[in-house]
Amino acid sequence: MHCLRIAILILLGSATTFAESFSPDLQRSEISFYVPAKITNVRGYFRRLSVRDLVFDKKKGITSLRGTVAIDTGSVFTRDRKRDAHLRADDFFYTEKYPEATAKVTDLTLMTADFYQATVILRIRDKTKTYQIPVKIEATDKNTLRAMGTIVVTRGDFDLTGNHVANIIMKDDVEVTFRLVLSR
Repeated sequence: MHCLRIAILILLGSATTFAESFSPDLQRSEISFYVPAKITNVRGYFRRLSVRDLVFDKKKGITSLRGTVAIDTGSVFTRDRKRDAHLRADDFFYTEKYPEATAKVTDLTLMTADFYQATVILRIRDKTKTYQIPVKIEATDKNTLRAMGTIVVTRGDFDLTGNHVANIIMKDDVEVTFRLVLSR
């Protein structure tokens, strides 16, 4: 549920030229999470996210992408109102004090074909951690760019352990998957 692995949101990168002609398609973008547990696994996603400071240098190409994905932590949705309310409480996301989590892309390196390694600084609550995340970035057509990836975030790294009996049966690692779409 520390779905904030959102870090993967990273892809929404940089450059003025790109930013002038493309914008995030929030209807087709998604950050979801999966937490394994002994009794019942938890799946969910965040209903609201935004992209800031999107920049791209057309001459340098995709590796110049930089930007920040901001996730509204109060928009967490797991199909269980009671659990969602608890995730917004002060022992988890503490949305009243920390209304957003961010994933800032600081570097993008081509690995093979459409696969890149993104350096992302993830901030949840008042904690930050840097991740190296494999990301697939592809131009689906001349008007659309899509970035996809998965990272594993440890809840304890961000004080997302909660004061609830469910933590005894929940795994500390949360798998966060993201799909970000940029369109003309």
